[in-house]
Amino acid sequence: MFNILELKRKNFIGNWFYNLKNNIINEDILFISSFKNGIKIIDLLRDFINENICKSYYEGEKYTIIDFKELNGNIKLLSKKNLIIIGYKSINSKIELTNLFSIRNKNILCYNFFDNLDFTYIDEYAEKPFLTPEEKDFIYFNMFEPITLLNESKEKIENFVFNVYGQYPFFKETNIINLLKDTNLDKSNKKQETPNIPSFKILDEYLKRDLIILKEKGILTSRFSIFLYRKALLNLNANLTEIGRYYSKYLDCKSKTVDLNKICVGTSTNYDNLTITKVKAYDLNIKPKTEVEIRNEVELEIKIHIAKKLLYFTDIEEKTISKIVELPISIIKKYK
Repeated sequence: MFNILELKRKNFIGNWFYNLKNNIINEDILFISSFKNGIKIIDLLRDFINENICKSYYEGEKYTIIDFKELNGNIKLLSKKNLIIIGYKSINSKIELTNLFSIRNKNILCYNFFDNLDFTYIDEYAEKPFLTPEEKDFIYFNMFEPITLLNESKEKIENFVFNVYGQYPFFKETNIINLLKDTNLDKSNKKQETPNIPSFKILDEYLKRDLIILKEKGILTSRFSIFLYRKALLNLNANLTEIGRYYSKYLDCKSKTVDLNKICVGTSTNYDNLTITKVKAYDLNIKPKTEVEIRNEVELEIKIHIAKKLLYFTDIEEKTISKIVELPISIIKKYK
């Protein structure tokens, strides 16, 4: 699936440049990311457009290229036609990622720029390829509902975690750490477990194994739920309280401490060579209470509350109270 997605992604980007060449306004914003210095990317992009699409003096008229930092406090730039945003790895990537998260009502096509823009025969991209709803979720930079992701296939969640915007250099190394801030993996990152392996690679390993535990055992680790929430809702700054309330509301259960070394027995994974295995997690195998069960619990609480009041503030006999609140005498005696 991933190779097909990448081919379609390339066709979409090619179609974007085809439209620019033929004076067709693109509704999508083109986001190009790279490890390269931002100025260098912009220069290479301008050379490509000048040689293959239209002369560079049309910049600002037919199209606009902006460095991602220019979005700070200047959202009006998003109204520019045929807009290209350049993102690159930098020490301020946390701030810049938050900027991109603020562009929630635009379709954003992501392109990973390594060496050049490989669209020599631009006329081959006249037709925009068809996308299924699922493919659209991974071609574009989109928001998701975290709770619905839990019911998706392992392949789809894996694509979301590792192959959406997370695959781009602009996001990958620094921002997987930001998405896991304040979790137990945030702490482990400060004390490197395996010095010769980049920290984001170790975080990848935790997430991959947590995903297998989710799909094979129905155990959702708190850190994985936090990662999904922030990434799905494009909310890098969501705090743990907010996230915990969200999952408690929809899952109707609270997280409890589990030992992943024990949980993973009988699954296709293990946590060998990983140290943080005692974690908070949600057990999705616990069925949520039905409306009838919830209503019965509320009614019981009300009856007990009334019984206590009658016991403490009246001289009514226990048997009579039992009849009034319709509770067994054995329950009434507990609160005497």
